[in-house]
Order: sequence, then C-alpha cells, then structure tokens
Amino acid sequence: MGSLDGQAAMIALRCAIFVAGVSGNGLIIFLILRVKKLRTERFNWLIVLLAFGDILLGMGIAVDYLTTLLTGGVQWRFSCLGVGSVALYGDHVAQLGMLLIAFDRMTVIKKVHIVKTDKNVYATIIPLVLLLSLVPIAFQFWNSNDPIVICQLSLVWTKQFALYMTIASSFFNISILVSYLVIVFYYRRLVRQTSHSSVQANKKHFMKVVLGIVVVYFLMWCVPKWNLVAMRLSGVSPRTLALCGMAVDMCEVLSTCLNVVVYGYTHRDLREAGKSFLKYVRSQNTSTTSVITSQRV
Repeated sequence: MGSLDGQAAMIALRCAIFVAGVSGNGLIIFLILRVKKLRTERFNWLIVLLAFGDILLGMGIAVDYLTTLLTGGVQWRFSCLGVGSVALYGDHVAQLGMLLIAFDRMTVIKKVHIVKTDKNVYATIIPLVLLLSLVPIAFQFWNSNDPIVICQLSLVWTKQFALYMTIASSFFNISILVSYLVIVFYYRRLVRQTSHSSVQANKKHFMKVVLGIVVVYFLMWCVPKWNLVAMRLSGVSPRTLALCGMAVDMCEVLSTCLNVVVYGYTHRDLREAGKSFLKYVRSQNTSTTSVITSQRV
C-alpha cells in the first residue's frame, strides 16, 4: 500500500511540474509573439528558443514516464530510445538556448559587436538550433535493436554515445557557468567606472538575476549529470544507475518551471506584459459572468 501511495504521489508531482512548466513557457512564447514591443527585441527570440526547448523537455520526460508506466517498461532498445528522443531533443535545444542567452548578455556588457545583428538574424537562429539538435538524436540509434531489461536512456546508450553526452554536457556546463562569471566580472567593472544613478540602482537586481540563473543551472543541470557520470565510472548496479538517471530527468523537468521565473518573471517587459494579459483575462471573465447573470435575471 505504501508503495502504491508513493507511486501515486510521484505521478502527481511529475504531472504538476509538467503542467506548470509547459504552461509557463507556453505563456512566455505567446506573450513575446503577441506583444510588438517584445517581438521586436532581438534578445527575446533567444527566450523563445529556451522556452520551446523547455516545453520539449517537459513533454518528452512526461511521455517517457507515461509510456513506461502504461506498458510496464519498454523491452527493445530502439523503442526506448524513440520514447526518450523528445526529452533528449529538448535537452539540447534548452542548453543551446541558455548558452546563446549567456553569450548575448556577455557581448552586450562587453559592448562587442561582432556583426550587425537584428531580430531577423536572432529569429533565424531558432530553426538552426532546432536542426542542429536533431543530429545527436539520429546517432543514438547507431546500434542493433537488442532486448533490454530497463528502459533508461543512460543505460541503453552505446559507449560511444554515452561518451558524446558526457563531452556535450561538460561543454555546456563549463561554457554557461564561465560565461556568467565573465558577465559578473565585466558588469562589476562597468559599475565601478560609472557613477550614473540608473546603473548603480540596477546593480543589485542584476546580480540577483544572474545568481538565480547560475544556482538553478548548477543545481538542476550540473550536479545531477556529474553524479550520473561518477556513478557510471564507479561501476554501480544498473538499478542505482537508473535511479541516478531518473534524478537527472526530475531535475531537468523541474528546471523548466524555475526557468519561467529566472528568465521570464525577472524580465521587466515580459513581466509587465504578463500582468496586463492576466488583467485582460480577468476583465473578460468578469464581463462574461455579468452578462450571464443579467440574462438569468
């Protein structure tokens, strides 16, 4: 009975996180595409990319979990890889989005203009990232379709693909964390060089946002994957490795909710657009209720 209660609680928790993450990121994309001021700002297209990656990630992990739950476990390698491909695709899209956001902020603070860019160039980045992220999805099927015992991506990957994932994760982890360290360094130097009141006033807010981004990324993306690599190298049992893989999935889907806060709510224009939209929805609901009430009377 306790096992059933625990399983039901886990399902409820995953469903709640999934709904919150997909709804929040969907709202971000909707607002940016709907509001002209947000749509014409080039940086916001990178937010769209990250939000789309988070939606894919959340949906992929939900599909993976529900498929395993309904079928009692996928018993063939390619079937397992196919079910997990959406989450893996979202993983690559989301991390490329976070890396591009960090790079954009770094170039803005350093006032580096490598090329003259506008929103159309940034919008073009989205399909390029989506296409590029498909490449590793195809390579994971570079093996025979053997029967498997446990459907866990980290267990059914080939050694070569597992090595690629370790290298790719390390690249993203180091690049994103180092980028934000560079951002903090140059921003602090910029603040010291100017006495402008607006810069001084925004310093604390900026540092809080950067700290939130770094903490979320480090705890949700770095630590779980580093732990998974350490467990794989130490030769633990497949069950323990599967549990570590589940922890990675859980942290990644949780990050889809936290990203709504650190990338969405902290964005002033996006936050104001969200508040205006919610006020509009409430006013429409109030008007509809008033009309229905008057008709009944």
